[in-house]
Amino acid sequence: MTDIRNFINSFIPENIPKKKRQQLYDEMECHIFDRADFYIEIDYDKETALKKSMECFGEENEMKESIKGNFEELYHERFYYAVIAGIIPIIFNLICAFTGNFVFSADRMPDPEGWGVSLSTFFVSFSVLQIIFCFKKGYRKSLVATGISNLLIICSMLLVCYPQSAFYAAPINISYLLEMFTPMIMKNVADDLPDYLAVLGAWIYLGVSVLVSFFLSRAVRKRKNSEKEALNGLSVLAVILCAASVLSGIIYTPADEYYTGYRTWFDYKNDTVTEEALSTYDSIPLGCTYEDAKPYLEYLGYVNSEDYAKTLSRQEEKMLRYNLGEMNFFFGEDYEIFFKADKEYYYRDDNGLFFIRSDEKGIVTGKGIGVGSKYEDRYGSKHHYCSADCDTDKCIADFERMKKGDSKTEVLRKLGEENGHFYTVFSESENGVLKDYYRIHSQTRQTDTYPYDTDIFIQLWFTDGLLEKGTLEYDDYHHGYEEVKKSMP
Repeated sequence: MTDIRNFINSFIPENIPKKKRQQLYDEMECHIFDRADFYIEIDYDKETALKKSMECFGEENEMKESIKGNFEELYHERFYYAVIAGIIPIIFNLICAFTGNFVFSADRMPDPEGWGVSLSTFFVSFSVLQIIFCFKKGYRKSLVATGISNLLIICSMLLVCYPQSAFYAAPINISYLLEMFTPMIMKNVADDLPDYLAVLGAWIYLGVSVLVSFFLSRAVRKRKNSEKEALNGLSVLAVILCAASVLSGIIYTPADEYYTGYRTWFDYKNDTVTEEALSTYDSIPLGCTYEDAKPYLEYLGYVNSEDYAKTLSRQEEKMLRYNLGEMNFFFGEDYEIFFKADKEYYYRDDNGLFFIRSDEKGIVTGKGIGVGSKYEDRYGSKHHYCSADCDTDKCIADFERMKKGDSKTEVLRKLGEENGHFYTVFSESENGVLKDYYRIHSQTRQTDTYPYDTDIFIQLWFTDGLLEKGTLEYDDYHHGYEEVKKSMP
């Protein structure tokens, strides 16, 4: 009987349900014994009849392959496999949503934390492994279910746009590693790319997952049962992806802190040149020698950028070079930059930067002072922060009353001392003619009776102490959000 049992079991696939397996076993056993009875009737002994019946049955190879193939096709993938495969991506996305590891509309939620990045990267990696595993095992229904699940997630993103934080963190991590181990400065990439890649990467990943799942399900259907893929290397890939998930979170935290540290010397929220800085600025007259101006600034704690860069680490020097590069095209490469070397100094609002230009004889022919913030160009840039309330209505009225030839002292008193703040001052001497430029910011905070913040940006040009021209810009939120631009009468 053992021989008969082993013989019959060789026809039956291992992965079919136990109940179905027993039914098939009973049917095949009955068929063998019926044929053995035939041989017994023609004078074969019982043992020989059974042996001859099994030999005859075993010669029917097409029947054997047909039985195994049909049952493997029907029972090698259970229905609940497909249900689980379809639910897993949805559960993973819900977990990310409830734990705050989505980046809503790319930049409307706070930056993710390291553990959240690891979690998100793990879920993305697991989804990739799921597709590979289902294909190798020949689970056609599970592949279809995975594709449908990801398609539903795409539909939900049309409404809420919830990209995984893994795609947000990837360019930051890569930029950080390149900056640590190469001479490259990746600040712009780390600033600009994550917001776009968070959305674009999520769309591409989900779209490709849907297409690949459906394509592989068709490939599995056409594939013969004898051509199943081996699972070799899948466990190694799983370990690698899990390690990558953990590393992505570990790297993200210092990477995010590193790029935040780029504002160490130039905090974009500093918006006002202080009276102390203006006093220092006024104490350096045009026409003095560079040899007198430099020691005086150093005595007050200001350091030449080139000398200071020599005291920094490689990463800190990159940060400094990046920020100075943004300032250079504002004041021009012919200006030498001085600033406070104490980093803690630049977390306050009094971080004036000095710019000195001298001719070939060492005579100072230009000077400038501005706050430690980014500027778009030499003239016309707007500053988007203000630390105090001002009377913008009076500022506008005073500007409208100005006229060419007004005294610099009187104009600056009304616009820059009473109703606004200086955040850029610039002076040059050309052929004995003194040119001054002032940029002023004024803002009225929103109140119950004044419901909108109103920012005013004024630029003034003076020649030998007399007003040459002026411009004013602001957004009028009270009359249809109009952008107002005025020039001096």
